[in-house]
Amino acid sequence: MNTATPPPGPEPDRYSCHVAIPGWRLHVAHLTLAEGRDHGDVMDLAADGSAEMLRNALPDGRIAEGSMLAEIRESLGGMGHDPDRLPTVAELLVREFHTTGTVPRGTLAWDFLVLLMAKSQAPWTVIDPKELTPPLVFREGLPGETHQHAGGQLDCAGLPVLADSTGVVASPWTHRRPDDLENCQSPLFICFLPRELFRKVQPRTHVGNALWLTWIYKFIFERTCSYDETAA
Repeated sequence: MNTATPPPGPEPDRYSCHVAIPGWRLHVAHLTLAEGRDHGDVMDLAADGSAEMLRNALPDGRIAEGSMLAEIRESLGGMGHDPDRLPTVAELLVREFHTTGTVPRGTLAWDFLVLLMAKSQAPWTVIDPKELTPPLVFREGLPGETHQHAGGQLDCAGLPVLADSTGVVASPWTHRRPDDLENCQSPLFICFLPRELFRKVQPRTHVGNALWLTWIYKFIFERTCSYDETAA
């Protein structure tokens, strides 16, 4: 873990996020690029490893019974969300891999995102902090609220979404284009999980393992978001 003083910029608390929906927890990891690394070669190796992980997650092209993908589908179904109509972004990654046989590649932030989802089988997103206008809140989408993303336009009404003061910025079902965030040197990686699976998935462990594997980012801070038991 790098304990050096973070570069000038917003304080870490700027990115704390309130979780206003019972049954969910988020994990936020704020990372910055390590200088002087050969990112290309490192991520090529990591992408090959991600592909192997996804092959193991897709025996015979199906989501394995008892896998984390299957557990997340079951948990979301119990929360009233149809995983067939709205598969998580991690499941979409697995489906794309099954179709193409390769993991999608893009910018460094995107490649690291794919690695996190391949390892954890949980939905993550990546955001450039400069695009955010805090405060951040994980809440239900409002009637008529939509979110444009790489897969089209999501009708957010009644769905758990991540929003800042300008509106929805991400969700467990939406994803960026692989070439987004090309110039982002200090991305936020956010994992969305049903609360009952949070300890089992251990998002922070996956971030640490991915950092050790790639050594392309240096640690600034991580934050587990607050959870409001009394939220409506």
